[in-house]
Amino acid sequence: RLPGEARLQISLMDHNMLTPAVEIGSTVVDLEDRWFCEQFREMLVKPIEVRDLYCKAKPDVSQGKMEMFVDILDIPTAAERKPEEINIFGRRMNLEMRMVIWETAKVATKDGYTSDVYVSCELLASGEDVQKTDVHNNCKKTQPGLFNWRIIFRSRYPDKSMDYLMRMQLWDSNITADESIAEGILPLESLFREAYDRNLGKVMIEDMEEVWLSSRDPGATRADPDLPTVHHPYRWYNLHHPNQGFGPRNVQGKVCISIVIMPRALARKDAAGKGRNNPQALSEPTRPPCAVNPIMEPEKCKAYIVWSIKEAIMNRKWCICCSCGSIFAALAIVMIYFIQQLLK
Repeated sequence: RLPGEARLQISLMDHNMLTPAVEIGSTVVDLEDRWFCEQFREMLVKPIEVRDLYCKAKPDVSQGKMEMFVDILDIPTAAERKPEEINIFGRRMNLEMRMVIWETAKVATKDGYTSDVYVSCELLASGEDVQKTDVHNNCKKTQPGLFNWRIIFRSRYPDKSMDYLMRMQLWDSNITADESIAEGILPLESLFREAYDRNLGKVMIEDMEEVWLSSRDPGATRADPDLPTVHHPYRWYNLHHPNQGFGPRNVQGKVCISIVIMPRALARKDAAGKGRNNPQALSEPTRPPCAVNPIMEPEKCKAYIVWSIKEAIMNRKWCICCSCGSIFAALAIVMIYFIQQLLK
């Protein structure tokens, strides 16, 4: 019971088969001082200590050192919280991985000359669910698919059951079954290990560090959509389909991403939402208008026609066919206007 005399003695023993074990050295921890220390109780991760071991025969001479940590819980809290499994080679670290899917490019089309594209991600063997972006409808191969979508996975390191591999897949969304466009496996073990090594032994949140996936091109960064002064490193990854081959000429789509890994304690302080949700919500991407039914959605149809004309002009594709198309587009806008008047 606390307050009261509460001294924990930890002894290192020399085990013998025939005779009783012999004490090599001991250390004594004052639990009362720790329990009534506010800073100790507020720490999310208890500090790792290196303590000298002493024996009665030579009380002033250290017999070695012991690396350890001590945590103290009251009885109700201990009953609710399951004991953590402790790796004998070192304590595993709770980490959070955040990935932003910025955009896609050169995605193979499945619906004629467009696809309704989305991206799915799975951290293999982590026990976490597959996460998906929203859908960029009517995405052409010559145009980027825009997402600004955050995906978050939580894991521990090290974990022998995991290889720290992430599967990324591009899909064409359909009313029936979605169709696979391309996929790839992204190895992340080295990034998780770096986050572990750089934060090992750090107990104060202000000392903890984020570890970013570096850009392939030095200095290549993207500005945060909401904080233009903040820039994040990014990488493009080529994705393939097994039926199309895996060479550089068989790329079925590209994905632009940013990844950062940090201790869970730091992630709780600097919280971020999945997708485009708060906190730290990402901006809605400025996707081009989609072709729609002019009777049901005349305003959206008009916006799509105007955008199509502007795109043709900007891409210098103005020709006889485009001229004819513009004439028909103008007639369609006039028809939409009269339909709106009739509906009123």
